[in-house]
Amino acid sequence: MTPVFHLKLAFEDDLVRIQTDDLNDFISVEWLRHPSGKEFREMSVTIGSDHLLSGYRYHLSDVRAINYLEIAEQNWLLKNRKMFYRESQFRKIASITSRLTLELMDMLRLRDDLQGQIEPVGKTKVEIFTSKAEALAWLFSDVP
Repeated sequence: MTPVFHLKLAFEDDLVRIQTDDLNDFISVEWLRHPSGKEFREMSVTIGSDHLLSGYRYHLSDVRAINYLEIAEQNWLLKNRKMFYRESQFRKIASITSRLTLELMDMLRLRDDLQGQIEPVGKTKVEIFTSKAEALAWLFSDVP
């Protein structure tokens, strides 16, 4: 069951909005527009450094505004996120994308590669959705 959220705005600019909910151990990152490769990398580093230290267990990443990432950015994401997710407190990470992006980008490969890199630690699960309601339901499905 999806909890009642008590969201606080942690950061917002023209590219990204980050909201947190300390009561539900939840962080939401919403991309507001399609970034350039440089913007994507810079903001990903900023986001990673900010919420790695926070200790949230449930992470929602709404990437519907990102139409496509070049293969170089996809590979960079995998390389730079594996240790981040291994060291994080995340139990679940849900990503929301559009159906078009699923077709244009190898999102399932990204998910499977990332899951394979963090699974030996055994605590973080990653899934991709096209609906925010489905993503939130999955994120909190194991919460009483």
